[in-house]
Amino acid sequence: MWPKRFPTPASAAPYVKNPQKLANFVYAGRGGNGDRSSGDGWRYRGRGLFQLTFKDNYRLAGAALGLPLLDSPDLVATPEIAALTAAHYWQRLGLNALADPQLGDNDMKDFEEISIRINGGRTGLAERKKYWAQAQAALA
Repeated sequence: MWPKRFPTPASAAPYVKNPQKLANFVYAGRGGNGDRSSGDGWRYRGRGLFQLTFKDNYRLAGAALGLPLLDSPDLVATPEIAALTAAHYWQRLGLNALADPQLGDNDMKDFEEISIRINGGRTGLAERKKYWAQAQAALA
């Protein structure tokens, strides 16, 4: 996992069974987070329905929703705030246009684009596609 950050098992060893140290390392200096010593990686780790991550995303959601998410990031782990931040993230990324059915569009490509925008890449995409196909079959 994360071969760019941990090229060898020995380089990963100090982070095993230490999620706070791991988060502070892998999320340092990204998305508005400070350096490792700031604690931002752990403070603004993934929470909620979409795993809201990074200080910038907490700041944007908090401002849009009128919530003190920078000061109280654990609010995102509560059901109500998790739903609100997921809806805000969905809206902010413009995902309705992709999710709404349109004549002649490619639903699989739309699903892939939604997944990539939410997750920031293709990691886990094959598994999400499998679950989406199962959901479609169950709801058909």
